[in-house]
Amino acid sequence: MVAVTRSERKKLLVVESDGADANWVWPVPCMFHHYGRIAQSHLLTSGRHTKKTAYKFDYYGSLCKLYNVCQVIQSKLFKRWMGMFGCESAMRNVSTNMPRPISGRWQAVHNTERYLSKCDDGTWQAVVKGEFEKQPLSEIQPIQDGDGDVPHIDETDHYKQQMGRWRRDIYDLCASHHPFWALVHLSYTAMSPLDGLANFMKSKGACPNHPWLGGIHIAQMIGWRVDQTMQEFHSMLQPESPWQQVVTTMLLEQDRDWVRFAMMDLILTHAMETHKRFIVLLRLSYPARLVIFILELPCTEHALRALVAKELLEQANPPQEGGGLDLVAKKIARLFKLELEECAQTGTISRYLWLLIRAIASQIPVSTQEI
Repeated sequence: MVAVTRSERKKLLVVESDGADANWVWPVPCMFHHYGRIAQSHLLTSGRHTKKTAYKFDYYGSLCKLYNVCQVIQSKLFKRWMGMFGCESAMRNVSTNMPRPISGRWQAVHNTERYLSKCDDGTWQAVVKGEFEKQPLSEIQPIQDGDGDVPHIDETDHYKQQMGRWRRDIYDLCASHHPFWALVHLSYTAMSPLDGLANFMKSKGACPNHPWLGGIHIAQMIGWRVDQTMQEFHSMLQPESPWQQVVTTMLLEQDRDWVRFAMMDLILTHAMETHKRFIVLLRLSYPARLVIFILELPCTEHALRALVAKELLEQANPPQEGGGLDLVAKKIARLFKLELEECAQTGTISRYLWLLIRAIASQIPVSTQEI
């Protein structure tokens, strides 16, 4: 008799069974947390490249300023957009509010990039620049100090001064062929494979080709879903990749080389982070590597399953102090030694062990916030 429950206090699964090894735990990785960390490294890499150029602007800071300024003049932007590009274009592009880039929830920035990237080239620049030229940016008088050492700051004047400074920064971004707008498109493209992986983690995880893995996200990620993401990154590195056309059409010749270098850096950084945080963590590390046992039905010969069984037997017998196996893998190797020996020879697995691993994998959430 085996029961698998989720711990309420820790990010663990508790496996309860009869016998001497009554209780043992299975650590649960938070896959959405790793997705957020990749999004954070994405912004750090983008900012590192933009600050070294002659434009000297911060990519994430510019997105935040653009959001705050556009929220204030949203209705005016919609009217101007409708006058310049027509009602249909305005309804398609700016009828909804721009998603907010949230510090700490770095993956939210991708929604802002998607919102800006869906518009035609040059439309945002033309509309924002036209709105600011209609109402010239006036210089804000410096705030005078009050009595004593503490300056007297009126909240309204402080708000006007801050918004005026942000408006001037956004107006500078609207200059012709400014690389910020091309970087928004390229940055969205670079994160698109991971965005697809995140959408998969949010879905129900249907799997028509392997119905026994339906809803078990970790098994599908270990089996093939992360490989698809890595293949998308590989295709972006090819010379005929569509983002190369964006560099040619949206940028001046003097900016194309460093933007290409920044884009290649983003793609390679995302690919390395994906390999480290998903492939190494899930497919190459125990106990998550045990999920390979259920990628095929028990009676189907599976070479990778046989390889994992051999690893367990070799590293657990004789026991190695401080070896590569974690406690869960060592316990599986000890309790199911005969089953693993058969699996190592034939590539098939006993139904009892297969059902046990599947029961555990079905309880592993994509986010520990669900526990």
